Amino acid sequence: MYNDIADIYLEIFPINQEFLDFLPDYLGYPGSAVLDLGCGPGDYVDYLSRSGYCCVGIDSSTVMIKHAQEKRQGTFFNLSFGEIKQLHGNFDCVYCVGNSLSYLQPNDLFAFYQEVLRLLTPTGVFILQVVNWDKHRETRSSDFPVNPLSGGRTFHRRYEWVDDSQVIFHTEIRKDGKTQKSWADSLYPKYHQVVMADLQSAGLTVTAQFGDYKHLPFDPVSSPALILVAQKLLTSYR
Repeated sequence: MYNDIADIYLEIFPINQEFLDFLPDYLGYPGSAVLDLGCGPGDYVDYLSRSGYCCVGIDSSTVMIKHAQEKRQGTFFNLSFGEIKQLHGNFDCVYCVGNSLSYLQPNDLFAFYQEVLRLLTPTGVFILQVVNWDKHRETRSSDFPVNPLSGGRTFHRRYEWVDDSQVIFHTEIRKDGKTQKSWADSLYPKYHQVVMADLQSAGLTVTAQFGDYKHLPFDPVSSPALILVAQKLLTSYR
């Protein structure tokens, strides 16, 4: 899907100012190294690069990365999450947001977390954000607001639950009530307690958890998102 919607990505998923307001607490000083896992067309990398950070972005979409390399500041690589072992260097902040991790199958998670651990500096911070899958599991909610697009088109999303471990993510573009394009991708829900335990097993300790970028506490029943902040070699979280 993402190769196909690269030209309208920001119409569907505009820059989240609340995320940009949330980040400074974890970025360190300008000049710090930052890694965006699942950078899309590179707008966050571009923003951080223009703000003085040494920012790298990766994405599995070849079209997105081509767009980023041509139009955005920063360094970009066309890599999937399973290929981040090809990255070198250490980062003061690594983040994976926008529910990107939900595309990764459970069997690949531990290796992914270990690569994140490898890429972090000793005091580096990992920020992970996914939708609140605990809430979705209880409600089996599947519908999303319709996104208006240019040219009189609309973008539609819904979840089709296979079971607790897999969801089919249906998306389509419509115009005048007719489907122009449609896609179906598998998502693998990441539940709060499981993610916490997996991070700990990989050597990452959660130091903060929120239900949104305004720092509201995470509530599995009502929060729109799960946001975790993790670091190396710590033994408690607040």
